[in-house]
Amino acid sequence: MLDRKQFLSLAGIMPLVAAGGAQAMAPPALDMFCTLFYRQKQVRAAFERYVAADYIQHSNGMAQGREAAIKVLEPMFARPEFLINPVSTINQGALSIVMLDVRVGTGIRAAVMDIFRWQDGLIREHWDLKQELTADQAATYFDRLRP
Repeated sequence: MLDRKQFLSLAGIMPLVAAGGAQAMAPPALDMFCTLFYRQKQVRAAFERYVAADYIQHSNGMAQGREAAIKVLEPMFARPEFLINPVSTINQGALSIVMLDVRVGTGIRAAVMDIFRWQDGLIREHWDLKQELTADQAATYFDRLRP
């Protein structure tokens, strides 16, 4: 089982984390964003408060900008079978990483990392990494990633 540093290193994220070290980011903003977005599934409220209008999206198949993200994410988060649980966060400089346990019904479970670049108190850019988990992996996958 990988610890947090090994996971980030293998995922190729350590250089990205190191690159974000120059700018400060207020950790409370990330906590409030996570509460609104992931836990309460208030997509529009979270994005209007914490995401820049000209938000840059690096996910395949998604258009640019805050409104485009809201348009895709609101229906996804509204589905009762879509469960998303923040497991851990990492902040360094202008970058935040949120490690997520994502489930869609009983058939799909995945580990997802959302990576955000903050500027002037708002999320300006987003990247993500996803890995679908087998039932065996899912049983213990997140144990060592929790703080």
